[in-house]
Amino acid sequence: MLPSLLPALLCCRAPAPPELPPPPPALPLPPHRVLAGPEELVEVIGGLGPRLLGVGELHATVDGPAETPAIAWFTDRLLPLLAPSATDLVVETWVFEGGCGAQEETVAATLPEDTRRPPETEDAIVRLARRARELGVEPRALELSCGDGALVVDAQGRIVYDQLLSALTAKLGAFAREGLATPAACLVLYGGAVHNDLHPRPALATYSYAVDIAAQAPEAYVELDLYPRAAARTQAAFAEEPWFPLLDAPVTPGRLVLYERDPRSLIVLLPEVATAP
Repeated sequence: MLPSLLPALLCCRAPAPPELPPPPPALPLPPHRVLAGPEELVEVIGGLGPRLLGVGELHATVDGPAETPAIAWFTDRLLPLLAPSATDLVVETWVFEGGCGAQEETVAATLPEDTRRPPETEDAIVRLARRARELGVEPRALELSCGDGALVVDAQGRIVYDQLLSALTAKLGAFAREGLATPAACLVLYGGAVHNDLHPRPALATYSYAVDIAAQAPEAYVELDLYPRAAARTQAAFAEEPWFPLLDAPVTPGRLVLYERDPRSLIVLLPEVATAP
C-alpha cells in the first residue's frame, strides 16, 4: 500500500512560496555631523563668532520619556564651556514685581499644570542660575509687571497663552537688543525652542525674537536648539522636518548629532541617556 500512496502524497504538497522582492534601499540621511562632545560643539559656535547665542530647548513634560532633560545637559556640559566668553545668561523664567495679587497667583498655580512641567523644573532653573553665577556669568530673569499680569490673565482667571508668549518674546527681544547695544556684552539666551527660532513656522513667527535681531545684526546671532532624542520622536510636528530621520541614525553612545538648517541655525540631537522615572 505504501508505494502506491507516495505519488498522491507528493502531488498534495503546497507549492513553493514566491520569492519576495528585495527590500528597498535605505534612503540617505540628510547632511549632518557627528560630534564627539560639547567641546566640538563649542568650536563650531566659536567659529561663527556670535555675540548673542539663542539656545532653545524642548521642554520636559511629566508624561514624556525618562531621559536627561536639555536643561540639565546644558547646565552640566555646555555652560561651563561657554562661560569664559559669556557675560550674561538670560533664562526664560519670570518673576513678578510683587504685589500683583490674584494675577501672580494664577500664573504660579496654573502654568505648571497646563504645560505639564515636571515638579523638578523649577529646581533645574534655580540650579542653572546658580551654576552660571559660580562660573562668573550673570543670570538674568524676565520681570513681569502687574500690567503684564493683567494682560496674560483674563477676567475668568485663566491664562491667555498668546498674550503670555508675546510678553515673553518681547522681554527676550529687549534683552537681546540691550546686548547688541553693549559692545562688551556676550549674551546667552536660554528658553524654549520657539522664541530663538530663525526659521519659525508661520503660525509661531510672532513668538520669535530672533528674526528681528538677525535682521538688525546678521553676524551677531546664532540659534542653537537642543533636542533630547526620545522626546523629539514624540513631537508630531517634527516628523515633517528634514532632520527627523537623524533621530534613529546609528551613533556611538555619547556623541552629538549636528544638523545645520543654515550656517547660523544649528540643531543638536543630544545623546540618549535614560534617567530613573
